[in-house]
This record gives sequence, structure tokens and C-alpha cells, in this order.
Amino acid sequence: LASCAPQPVPTGSLLAEMADLARLARHPGPGVRVVQFSSYDRRSSLPGGPEWFGNSDGFGSEPIPNFESVAKAPGPDGLGEYVICDITQPGALVRTWTAAMGGTIRVALDGQPWYEGPADQFLMHRATWCAKQAGLDPAGLTSSEQRYADYFPIPFAKSCRITWLGKLTEVHFYHVQARLYPPGTAVQTYTPADPKTFREQLAANAAALKPALNPNSRAAEVTLAPGERKDVSTLTGPGEIFGLRARVRGASPDAALRGTLLRISFDGFPSPQVLCPLGDFFGAAPGIVPFDSLPLSVAPDGWMASRWVMPYQKSAVISLENHTAAPVTVDLAAQGRDAPWDDRSMHFRARWRTEHDLTAKGGNDAVDL
Repeated sequence: LASCAPQPVPTGSLLAEMADLARLARHPGPGVRVVQFSSYDRRSSLPGGPEWFGNSDGFGSEPIPNFESVAKAPGPDGLGEYVICDITQPGALVRTWTAAMGGTIRVALDGQPWYEGPADQFLMHRATWCAKQAGLDPAGLTSSEQRYADYFPIPFAKSCRITWLGKLTEVHFYHVQARLYPPGTAVQTYTPADPKTFREQLAANAAALKPALNPNSRAAEVTLAPGERKDVSTLTGPGEIFGLRARVRGASPDAALRGTLLRISFDGFPSPQVLCPLGDFFGAAPGIVPFDSLPLSVAPDGWMASRWVMPYQKSAVISLENHTAAPVTVDLAAQGRDAPWDDRSMHFRARWRTEHDLTAKGGNDAVDL
């Protein structure tokens, strides 16, 4: 999240934040929040109450229309206009999604029409549309498109109103997420020229979203007997961990990934802020399944990498604990750097929990996790 500092908030600064993991480790300050508007089942409003597990969330013909309000009642053809959101303060659209949504979406920024076109194009491929509008090759912006979602930011100084023209009997799944700033924040409303103006930030994001494992960090080899725990690395601060690499070797690598516990304690806390099976921490579960993302990567050869930024004021102690029935060998490398600690700094946390003896009975007898 952005801070509430008085400097202007242009599209470029929002783009720069997308690949800046260090920002996640700092409190945004008062007044900044993110809200979501979606096609959730409007009957599902009271936790544990009637219809809490209602699933009429955009399939069509819902008992209650899945929108904030009705802008124009449907005519004889069933076509109406429905309000998805009507924001009246500075902000930015930061994520949209649909699995299926026909019809037309209209978007007005600061009271001025900005987009009118297919709903799925806006919700899934807004970056492509913005690139074409600016006369650019869409390939430079599509790094913000992921499966059915689009993260290309659209800032607005005063207001954002989104409506949908369609038939309530047809499928209309949608998410619209917006970051809201305190009134008076100097947000610069998106313009069609922004993709060209902030071409450098776009290029940097495209590169950052295809990260490579860092093979240069020196790894320590640790062998753990069943039930054994060892401290692997101790860093002193103020500073931050910005890279963590690990590889597990054992008689059963899959069992070792789940049965080797990663513990990271920051600043001498009696209970570690990170307490998680090693494989799950890196997103490698069950077993080694290669993937690449901004914060995490898993390579086909078993090396796993984390780029989460983890600040500490005094110290960070990384430990491993073997909960399997066989010896486990782990190669682990932690990369740290000096970094200031102040009242906006936050500890990184990752906890793995499980619930046993659950029975899914369906309906209102199900357990809400």
C-alpha cells in the first residue's frame, strides 16, 4: 500500500509499487484501505446465519441482484443497467476479475466517461486495451494480466463509477478492487497517454515478474536426524532478509518437504513469526512442482526461492526441525542487508495450521474456516 504522504500519486508510482516487495513490509499509514465490490450472494450477510453458505454469486437469476443498486430497470428485452461501484474519493482500481461475464461495462473517472465496452475485456484484459489505446504493443503491458484477473492500476482524483449493462438471467461473475486514499490526497487521474509516459516502469515490471533464482548466494548444508532441530543462520540488525533459497534431500523428498519445519524468529520473540513446513513456505506442496512468480519460485532441480522482504530490528534466527522418521539434508542460503527500522516497519509472518476431524455435511451444518 502507498503511504499517505502529500506527494502526488500518478499511474507511474502505482506501477512501480507492483514489483516492490519491500513496500509490503511497511505500514501504509492511516487512512489508506482496499475495498472489494463483487457478485457475492447478497443473502449471505450474517456469519453462521441463514444462507451464510449461499452460492448464488453470479450464475444468473439470483434471488437478490448482485450489485450495489439498479441504475436503470430492465426493459421488455431484460436488459438493464446495474451499479458495480460508485466511489466518491481519491483512489485507484488495482485488481479486476471475471470467470465469465457478458454485457457491457461503463466506467466514469471523475465524472467523465472513460471506458465503454465488453465486460470481460475490462475485467480480464484492461492492460491490453490501455496499450492499444496508447498506440503501444500490448505485450509490454500484459505482465499485469494473470489468468482471469487484471492488475493494471487506474488512478482517479475524485471518483470512479462502474456500471454493467446486461441481463440478470445471464452469468455475471465479477470482482472490482480499489485502493482508497484519504480525501485531499493528490491522485493524478489516469490518461490514455500514461502507458507511454511511464514506459520505463512497465518495462521494469515485466522484467521483475519473470524473476530468476539467484545461484550466487552461498548455501549451508544441514543434516538433521529425526526429531532434531538446528539453527542454520543468524543475522543481526537493523536489517532485512530479502532472499531465501533452499533445497531438500532425503529418502523421500516429498515427505521431507512437508516434515521439515522452517522457523524464523525476529528480534528475540519467544514464538517464531515464521513456523511452517519448508515446502509449503515456498509453495512447493505436494512435492516439487515448478513455477515462477514475483515472491516465490520453484525450479525443476528442487531449488526453491523466496523474495519476500523480512525486516528485523535486532536479529533474525533461521532454524530447521526434522519431523520425519528419516534423516533430512537441507541446503539453505539466507541473503540479508542493512535496512532502517522505524515505527512503520513490520515483521513478516507465515503460520501453517491444520484442522482435524472435520466433516463437511453441507448446508448450514458445514464448518466455516
